[in-house]
Amino acid sequence: MFTLCDLNGDGALDDHEINVFQLRVYGVPLSDQELGNLKKMVKDTVPEGVSDKGLTPAGFRLLHLLFVRRQRPEFTWAALRIYGYKTDLTLRESYTAVNFRPAPEQTVELSKNALEWLSHVFRKYDTNKSGTLTTVSTPRIVGEADVLEFMSCLLASTIEYSTQQLA
Repeated sequence: MFTLCDLNGDGALDDHEINVFQLRVYGVPLSDQELGNLKKMVKDTVPEGVSDKGLTPAGFRLLHLLFVRRQRPEFTWAALRIYGYKTDLTLRESYTAVNFRPAPEQTVELSKNALEWLSHVFRKYDTNKSGTLTTVSTPRIVGEADVLEFMSCLLASTIEYSTQQLA
């Protein structure tokens, strides 16, 4: 989710990007004071959670972890569902399936915008400027490195929360 919310691709969510997320998921933007309080709380808890550019992936994970710890996993689940995740934390087929089957004699070309976007993503993750992606940088493109740890924590906390609700 973080990667999708990082609209300018700078590795942090600025106030505008946080509010785009807020509006998309919860339907309500945060005021300037609420944004300031949010970033202060994150920075006080996890100093690397906020940079001069905004909320970092560590800060974004912290916010969702706090929802779960405070027995409000429905907030995190709402965000996951908006961004296409199912209950088993896999993406809905509508997010991953390509519904286009060209005939054998047809060719397909990427648009100029698609090529520019792919070039931007490539340059962003070609950290050593070698013209290739490493096995370390490749998972970051799709967010696997950050997502797997967070998802396992979310599942464990949600199971614990559900068990407490049944007791």
